[in-house]
Amino acid sequence: GRGGLGLSGVKNSLLDMVKNYKALYEVILKTPEEDIFERCILGRDVVPSSWSGGEGCSGRVTLLGDAAHAMHPNQGWGGNTAIVGANTLVQSIRDACTRVDSSDDDRQAVDDWRKIFKNYEDIHRPRGEFIQRCSNYIGSGKAMPKEYRADYDTWLSRFFVWNEPVPSNIDEIVRKFNVLDQQHISTL
Repeated sequence: GRGGLGLSGVKNSLLDMVKNYKALYEVILKTPEEDIFERCILGRDVVPSSWSGGEGCSGRVTLLGDAAHAMHPNQGWGGNTAIVGANTLVQSIRDACTRVDSSDDDRQAVDDWRKIFKNYEDIHRPRGEFIQRCSNYIGSGKAMPKEYRADYDTWLSRFFVWNEPVPSNIDEIVRKFNVLDQQHISTL
């Protein structure tokens, strides 16, 4: 992808994007093109396999935050989703600790961690991937269709409090978006 300092055509593209914002237009107009840095921001596809491995893995490692669901910075949901994921992981560990007996068997501990990570992933992965897909969709310059905006906003407002399933009508839209087909987005 593109990205760099002083790329040809970046200034004209930016001027076209901000033509209705006089103050910003004037600042960009006065800035020499060689001083404008274009940053290419692209979404990332969801992790296709289990966050904590599978057969043959130790079961002692899982993915969290950007390692599990990297997002566009535009909406600020990456850090928020990572915090919710960390909370879900802590709850999974806490719940397992109340059920574990005092055995020192290392193999049992590995099995327990696999169950803890599976529980965390079962709870958090659908939410994390949904937010990641929405972030990719909106971050690529697309707007959430008006007929779905209320459902989307309501779900996001309850994201930290409720473990609600993702809205199927919105999930269907964002699942159709292919991050490999996105165009680069220029930012200052």
